[in-house]
Amino acid sequence: MYLSNKRPDCIQKILLSLAVDIHQAPTLQDKLKSFHDYAAFAHILAQELSVRKDGLGDMTTFIIRDVSHTLIHLMKHSYQKEEFPLVIASCHFYKLFCSKCFPLRASVVEEFLIVIVSTLVPFAKLSGDLGAESRALLRFLVVENSEHLSSAITMLDPFPSDTIFEEMHVVYTRIVNVKKRDSLEESIKHFLNAGNKNLGCRAEGLKYLRTQVLLVKAFVNLNPFHFTSYYVLLPTTALFLVLLLSLMVVIFLLFLFFVIIF
Repeated sequence: MYLSNKRPDCIQKILLSLAVDIHQAPTLQDKLKSFHDYAAFAHILAQELSVRKDGLGDMTTFIIRDVSHTLIHLMKHSYQKEEFPLVIASCHFYKLFCSKCFPLRASVVEEFLIVIVSTLVPFAKLSGDLGAESRALLRFLVVENSEHLSSAITMLDPFPSDTIFEEMHVVYTRIVNVKKRDSLEESIKHFLNAGNKNLGCRAEGLKYLRTQVLLVKAFVNLNPFHFTSYYVLLPTTALFLVLLLSLMVVIFLLFLFFVIIF
């Protein structure tokens, strides 16, 4: 607490130094050791977040954002390099870290939910410890803490149809249905709005939109005269103005015709 009030720059420098050590470690074993050091320090900070009402003062939001950003980046980077034990360790610790943030600091975690979910979904489909740890983190965030993260959950893309996501899909559907997003137009608007905050993979969102487009196309093919119903959607006043304008044009043309002849 002293450092957060008197020397906040020290916390920033320690977190940065420990994170750099992970990436610069020469071997996977060394990276895991460096990660343990990082997690140990971050855990001490997380303990302060959970036991103190004011957390770490002005540093509270920074610490949650910095740790979240570091762990998400580490998951992606380590997966690309096939350093799966490091991905597993990152998922496991992020779950522990977030548990110290709820419910008081949930609004800060919400900022990262879209990115973390889009990152974890492909991992969760895998077998072994990586898949299990990824699913555990997803369930912890989306199911167990849905009441704290409901605003961010509404901005997520739909979960895949795989049975492993069934529980998450139920919670997601329940929360999203409050906004009645069941039309193609609303789904497109949601996808575009979520895209402003989601810089990660949008594969599932695109799959969902493609499915809806195909359903609408199939419906149109079965009901070719369905589009005539759209005329009903035009306001009565607009139809009246269109008819009136057409009548005026006809009268004007007749007037010119008689002027020219006579």
